[in-house]
Amino acid sequence: MQSNTYRALKDLESIVTNAIPEGVALEYKASDIVTKKSIEKLCKTITAFANSAGGQFVVGVDATNGVPMRLDGGVPGPSQRDWIYQIVSSRTSPPIESFEVFEVPNGGSRYYVIDVSASSLAPHQFDYKYYKRRGPHSEPMEHYEIEDVRSRPKGGLAPLRVEIGTVQEVMLLLTLKNDHSAEALANLKFSITHNFKTETKGLETLTTRGLRSIRPGAELSFYLGIANDVLRTSDAELTVVAEYDFLGKKVKETFRLFLGDLRHTAIVRPPEVEAMKKLAEKVDELVRETKRAHQEYEHFLQKMIDGTGVRLSHSTVTALQGKAALLEPEDFDWVGYRAILDISSDDARKLQRIFNQRFGGSGDERERYEKLPADLRERFEKVFKLRFE
Repeated sequence: MQSNTYRALKDLESIVTNAIPEGVALEYKASDIVTKKSIEKLCKTITAFANSAGGQFVVGVDATNGVPMRLDGGVPGPSQRDWIYQIVSSRTSPPIESFEVFEVPNGGSRYYVIDVSASSLAPHQFDYKYYKRRGPHSEPMEHYEIEDVRSRPKGGLAPLRVEIGTVQEVMLLLTLKNDHSAEALANLKFSITHNFKTETKGLETLTTRGLRSIRPGAELSFYLGIANDVLRTSDAELTVVAEYDFLGKKVKETFRLFLGDLRHTAIVRPPEVEAMKKLAEKVDELVRETKRAHQEYEHFLQKMIDGTGVRLSHSTVTALQGKAALLEPEDFDWVGYRAILDISSDDARKLQRIFNQRFGGSGDERERYEKLPADLRERFEKVFKLRFE
């Protein structure tokens, strides 16, 4: 819709004063389309706006070649606002919902300003024809244009998404999201009504203050209450009327959310089911922890066995007795050296730094070995092979 809002007589007078021309999002018609019940002109223009990018339709302006010349005094007599809603809803298919009719009083007469948003249900037809805006005119659509409108992403037309979300499937949230990938929604105002009890001040604050903007792709959530408490109202319902600026236009949308539909679904579990789910999760975690602890114990035990030579006790004993080949030094760590050779921990660590390949070789192993005390080298060579790369 237009960024301009025409709600008072002075606003309409400014149209003539400033000679604001008709355009792709603005059209004028004289008051006789209402007094003479010109259903075709009314529905044709509104469907064209709904099938395009939205716009404003001002009834009560005489225009020549799209330029406003004067206000014609308006539609006399009682209000025709309900008649306009009824005609548009009954004569368009699918019925257009993305519009709002405003009356501008002028003594005993009324001007009408019809704000139309781009419809998420487009394309709409009137009298078996589809219309769209081409410049300041409403013209029949080509077949490819109808298919294009039918298949285009609806979120690009009205990018605000309003939904009910949950936290841990227990708490209910009102979620607002900007589906557009590049443009922000600005100056958001909300009117919110609901028929269920809520203790939160979030909705009240949202209604009172609104939001300055929602960035592209951003999502904001407002707490509604505990699901089981909210859903005690079997027909729980929330209505959100949102107005905001988007791409230089004013957009107004209405969202009706039926929370009662969530009752007895998998979205909100009864307390007993939720408790069983949490218990099962704890059992699974306990099993995982037990398995992990067992694996760590086995690893620790294996290191202890290898380090002390218990696992290789037979080969160790036979080697010490000179009945078998010498042991490979890289098969042992410093704990093994200390136990087999009966040496100090410090000497055992020196041997490990020379022979244990897990620490990586530096090329000077032989030189470092020959610097060890002679009695340590003699004891080592009685049990272990002495081999340098």
